[in-house]
Amino acid sequence: MRALAGLAIATLLLVDTIGVCQSLADVARENRSSSRPRAKRVITNDDVPAVVEIAPKTDSKAAASQSDSAKPETSKKDAAKAEDKALRSEVRRLREQAELNDKLARQQEKVSLLDREVKLAQREHERQTYMHNNDVNALVNGQAQWNASEKQYNQDMAEKQEVLTAERDKLTALQEDARRLAETTPE
Repeated sequence: MRALAGLAIATLLLVDTIGVCQSLADVARENRSSSRPRAKRVITNDDVPAVVEIAPKTDSKAAASQSDSAKPETSKKDAAKAEDKALRSEVRRLREQAELNDKLARQQEKVSLLDREVKLAQREHERQTYMHNNDVNALVNGQAQWNASEKQYNQDMAEKQEVLTAERDKLTALQEDARRLAETTPE
């Protein structure tokens, strides 16, 4: 019965999960289709360096006709070169930034590891200090306890020796009384 109930719950969860996954996929497709196209980079006259050409002295009409026909071609080439230069500069900057981020991540990992090592060493030292202090305290307290118990033992033994001596004296006295009594009594 329990197995059947567990199977039913698992089936319901599986069906529910599949429905959620499908709806997430649909949402992702909708977001992708509704996303706006990115704006392309617009190059203005400010982005393109000014080209100053110094032409040799020639016939002004021929030079004017040559310069008019060469200007659009030259400005396109200059614009392409400037854009290429800007892209290379951007790529170089991104590479440098990625390298710097990698160095930063490695350094942070080194610092984190060293920090953990320092904290571990400190905890180990604290543990060893605690154990040492406990050993010293046990030795000092143990010696003090030993001295106290030794003193108590000696006192107890002295009292017991006195009692034993007193009882032996009584025994000796009783034995003497019994011997005297035996001597005075006629047989």
